[in-house]
Amino acid sequence: HKSDGPYVDEDEITRIYNFPKGASPTEGAPEIAYDGDKDLEGIDEGGTPYRHITSWFLAKPGGVHRMALPAQARFVKTESVCLYGELLPSPRRVMKAIDKGKEPPSNQPVVIRRGLLWSIDRDHVDRGIWFGTKDAWYKLEQPCTAKIYNGKSQEDLHVKLRAKFDLVSNLLDMFTESSKALNLESFFGLHACRSPAESHTLLTPTMELLEEYPQLVAEPFDLELLKREAKFVNEHLAGCHEDFSRTCNFVKGLAAMEKAWKASGGAAAEDNFDYLASAKAAEDRAGRFPWGCLKSHRESTKPKINLLVEVKVERSRTPQKPQKI
Repeated sequence: HKSDGPYVDEDEITRIYNFPKGASPTEGAPEIAYDGDKDLEGIDEGGTPYRHITSWFLAKPGGVHRMALPAQARFVKTESVCLYGELLPSPRRVMKAIDKGKEPPSNQPVVIRRGLLWSIDRDHVDRGIWFGTKDAWYKLEQPCTAKIYNGKSQEDLHVKLRAKFDLVSNLLDMFTESSKALNLESFFGLHACRSPAESHTLLTPTMELLEEYPQLVAEPFDLELLKREAKFVNEHLAGCHEDFSRTCNFVKGLAAMEKAWKASGGAAAEDNFDYLASAKAAEDRAGRFPWGCLKSHRESTKPKINLLVEVKVERSRTPQKPQKI
């Protein structure tokens, strides 16, 4: 790998880290066939390969100019795109080293060639953007922050997709929350019968309610970004739940938003939207890192996007004090 420096090639990862190979990404998440020692290096809980990459960037082989992930999710076959970065050791492997009083293993520089596509994993825990090859998926964590010749870092190039991913993530959290107070396993049904704008209005509290219930979320998701990116959101929410079909009000509302955005000429106009501000607000709203991981797994610390519904129901059940005239 003289041209690529100290990077380990994907073909060598299975030999060096004993990673099992997976099925083609085009068939969905790789099915892992692994019957050996689950404490093997690189194997996380349940025998799943832990392939998380940080400080990543996209470039042509041996190149230095950064490239953004393609908007259409699939790479052009005629283009050779490499994913460079540092493969993180699995948490299990780190804990084993610490328990034995050893230094935690360091990151391994890798280059992943022959990228096929990227995809959003909608899982609550493994939420994130994943880079797929014919053999495996790799979760993309922190992009490389180094500025190169054109003055842009991979982090800079990734901001727009980061904001769009965060929007999808906010909506997924909104749909999949459960409520003991309302005896609901999820809020899919509640939002499926509403348009996106109606759901946004339903979950946006007044200033008075925010003062009375400071734990409320000020805004459930970025409606202005959704108006611009309804097509993207629709594509990445497709099939997420049986209530979300083309005939449900939420999906029809997304289609109407996409049509209205095109009719307004917004798709062709200069894009001055502040994607970074939208991304940061979405991540604060969800209690997640920019790459989708939860900042805390404790239930008490998780924001409840649908809490306003519980508050409204409770207030409707409780007699209100008459206001002074």
